[in-house]
Amino acid sequence: MKALMTRMRRRLAQERGFTLIELMVGATVGVVIVGVAFGLLDATVRTFGTSGQRVDVSQRGRLGVDQLSGRLRSQVCGGDATNGYTASIVLATSTKVAFWSNLGNGQGRKLRGLEYVNGVIKEYEYPGSDPSATPTSTREIATSVAPNNTSGSLFQYFAYNPAAADTATTPAPSVYLPLTAPLPSADYQKVVRITFAYKVYPENSSPTDKLAQDYNGDFVSRTAASPYESKAPPLPSAANLEPRCE
Repeated sequence: MKALMTRMRRRLAQERGFTLIELMVGATVGVVIVGVAFGLLDATVRTFGTSGQRVDVSQRGRLGVDQLSGRLRSQVCGGDATNGYTASIVLATSTKVAFWSNLGNGQGRKLRGLEYVNGVIKEYEYPGSDPSATPTSTREIATSVAPNNTSGSLFQYFAYNPAAADTATTPAPSVYLPLTAPLPSADYQKVVRITFAYKVYPENSSPTDKLAQDYNGDFVSRTAASPYESKAPPLPSAANLEPRCE
């Protein structure tokens, strides 16, 4: 026991410490560890800091898709059985479409419009049959958005390709043919498909923001004639494809 205490006192009495190399290695390792820790902390803070904006962008984008799709699916034909049915669409440009609609809410058929204006997609309801009239109601569908369809448009329109009914052609021709907006009135009843695409970005930001997200939708009209219908299919030479309103 006495010998053990002697050895311990001898070691405690020694003044030997770390060498300069050991101190430098230890300091370097410590700096690296602290740097990695601060990097992880910074990334975590940035992620949590933008999480609210990401959620907001996602919510506004998805809600806009649902609203636009729902309105386009509510299309009904214009006119009536007595005076004759007309095409649902009454105006079609790259940023605005107006059409007859019935939401099934008991209010009957109304002329509605969807338009992109200064970063906002709006919905209109018109008092009569004129899409240039002052709307009776206006509602915002999506805010802080930018058109992102072909050539920077919000809407793109398609007609059926009558040649697509020819199954003997190889390769099979495209089912849809794109129409150039703005559409002349003679092309309104040709529209059987509408696509829309836009980019949603954080409020008070711009479309180039790294948090911006793309959204799109595709609507096929149930009122338009199809080259695949067994009942009175349109001829390939037909100038217009009349809507099915029976």
